[in-house]
Amino acid sequence: HCCLDRKCGLPLRPVISSRLIQQSIILFNEYGIAEFNDDGVLYFITDARSGKVDQIAADNRVLVTMQSGTKQIELVGTARIIDDDAALSDKWSKGMDLWFPDGPSSDAAILIEVKATTGRYWDASGIAGLRFA
Repeated sequence: HCCLDRKCGLPLRPVISSRLIQQSIILFNEYGIAEFNDDGVLYFITDARSGKVDQIAADNRVLVTMQSGTKQIELVGTARIIDDDAALSDKWSKGMDLWFPDGPSSDAAILIEVKATTGRYWDASGIAGLRFA
């Protein structure tokens, strides 16, 4: 599995905001990113009873932000809920067992797929980010 952390050193604790245009609803995904690929598609495992599942069903436009220190990524796109044990198993990591002891077959575990359409990355470290050899 590829993860965003490998690409730019950001933590795997994203915030998903749905209803991007109408209103901002912040939905923290405590489980992190399950997978990120080079096509701008991110996968998150979350609890099927989570408010973010209902919000995405009502309006699939999302904003995903991640920040670590002075580095930040912002992705705008669409999300969909995937309720499929095989897809969930493919994205599953052993760490998820802490929240879902029954593994990917847990009724509580569900997959969110986010397809980014636009994005921004910036590093605001300025002079503090400079290193002299």
